[in-house]
Amino acid sequence: MSMRIFDAIKLTGLPRCETAVIKELAIFADDNDVAWPSNETLAKRVVYSVRGVQDALEVLEDLGLIKRINFYKVEGKRGLLVSRKIRLLFDNWKGFMSDPDVDEDHVELSDEEISSRGIEVVKRL
Repeated sequence: MSMRIFDAIKLTGLPRCETAVIKELAIFADDNDVAWPSNETLAKRVVYSVRGVQDALEVLEDLGLIKRINFYKVEGKRGLLVSRKIRLLFDNWKGFMSDPDVDEDHVELSDEEISSRGIEVVKRL
């Protein structure tokens, strides 16, 4: 599982299906931000139809949040899709995150706020 799942949780402004699909892709992704679940697997995990997942992948790619990499086998005059990988384009996610500059786990407090809240300071950094 990629650590991107923690970033995917903060994504906002996407339709419900697209949000569910990109979160599942983040779960499936390896350390290089590449995932390769089938559309059927994604559909089962997000509880949408295969067609809904296909549409969501198209929207996510159009928005620049993912890149589909297709592998074809040539048979005669036509190519047959044999596998697909999906690269998570994390650098493009920032515009869809709740607030990429705010770390919700760390809050800076003034001395007045610390004393008014009755917080005991053990060590200052």
